Amino acid sequence: MSKADVEWKSEPLLNNKWLALSTQLRTQRGKRPTVDLIRALTQHPKYQDHNPNSIYALLGTFFRTGGPEFHRPDGMGYQLWVDSVLFVDKFNPQVAARLARALETGAVTSRLCPTSCTKRSNMSVKRRIFLRMFEKLLSMP
Repeated sequence: MSKADVEWKSEPLLNNKWLALSTQLRTQRGKRPTVDLIRALTQHPKYQDHNPNSIYALLGTFFRTGGPEFHRPDGMGYQLWVDSVLFVDKFNPQVAARLARALETGAVTSRLCPTSCTKRSNMSVKRRIFLRMFEKLLSMP
């Protein structure tokens, strides 16, 4: 851990701001995609996966603002959205519902998610229902 990590470890508001700022990074040539960085940050000590403020700071910001990489043509951003909502729904349905509604605030610029997300052959019934809801959201004017 860096000196700043140690010094500011007990400041959750500052840590959440850092997580939120991290969602606005753009993928640089030769580097891993920002979506992978967001997934990695869900394992970072500053991120608390059962804390609503931490969830909103990292995932909510990425999904609401559309993050530079959220609408990737390969559907990785949408897959992260689906996985996150289903994970959070297991322990906090209210926060999951807010994450699920993240796409209502902005125009969806890609219709590739249902295709790329449904490529998984071992998809659960709950996930299929969720993706049907997502497809309806994409078809709304």
